[in-house]
Amino acid sequence: MNKILQKAVFLSALLVCISLSCQVAEEPDTLSIVPVQQLSEITDTLKVANGKLDYRDSFYQGAFQAKSTVRSEKYIFSGLTLGLTLNLIGTIIAASTVSEGPPANIPDLYEEKGFSDGYHRQAISSHKAAAISGGLIGSTIQIVILVAILKNILGDLRSPNNILSFRMMKSY
Repeated sequence: MNKILQKAVFLSALLVCISLSCQVAEEPDTLSIVPVQQLSEITDTLKVANGKLDYRDSFYQGAFQAKSTVRSEKYIFSGLTLGLTLNLIGTIIAASTVSEGPPANIPDLYEEKGFSDGYHRQAISSHKAAAISGGLIGSTIQIVILVAILKNILGDLRSPNNILSFRMMKSY
């Protein structure tokens, strides 16, 4: 492989690593998130009003449920497709068109708005990270393909058998 192609492969690998590292989810610093099954054991330590957790605790539990249940594969593929066809503009389109519906069920212990807000925020964050990762991978693949095509075209123009290059060399 020549140096340009090696640089393009290195750049594509670097972009893939950067996009995958962006998918690290934020962890809350003051409240530990626990699965729903273990929540009944520690409800006495959480703020319970009217038989339900407060907004903040419900928000973090909704985010935890979204993190553990939401799937983002279709957003990776849509980002990859748009990145291959439209390059970085396609990546932006893929990231801006993500959506997520409300959670399927909200346990009675949680405050509904807090749980839904946390679920929605985490789901959208996961979907955007997946779309951006797929878009960057698709854009990188497109750039590598274009560099390889241009290299072949320019290599053909410089060949001594090419009539155009022969005329250019004869004029000098």
